[in-house]
Amino acid sequence: MTSNNTPTDEDAKIGERIRKRREALKVTRKDFAAAFSISPGQISKYELGTNRVPADRIYKFADYLKVHVTYFFADFVSVEEVDRLTAFVGSPEGVELNTAFLRIGSATTRISVAALAAAIGG
Repeated sequence: MTSNNTPTDEDAKIGERIRKRREALKVTRKDFAAAFSISPGQISKYELGTNRVPADRIYKFADYLKVHVTYFFADFVSVEEVDRLTAFVGSPEGVELNTAFLRIGSATTRISVAALAAAIGG
């Protein structure tokens, strides 16, 4: 068992996603660090997974990097897939679909609808 301050493999994955998104937006480590009044070295430690990123900072990073906080935790899909999904959810079709989905009151029905969509989509 690790202590709360010991970085984990998950911390390294979160750091890698921070770096990839920052680089995709062509933001330098120095500029990114300045936006949060922290050192570029601290950003480097986060990106390398040698330091844990506090939850409040993950939220602020997500806002700055224009992604949902779940972006940093979605290691079951590629960064490109997360970007594609994010773009779809923000599209008129995605908004309509998700709004309708949220109106489904039953969790069981939502699970069934998601399974049906997965089956149709292949």
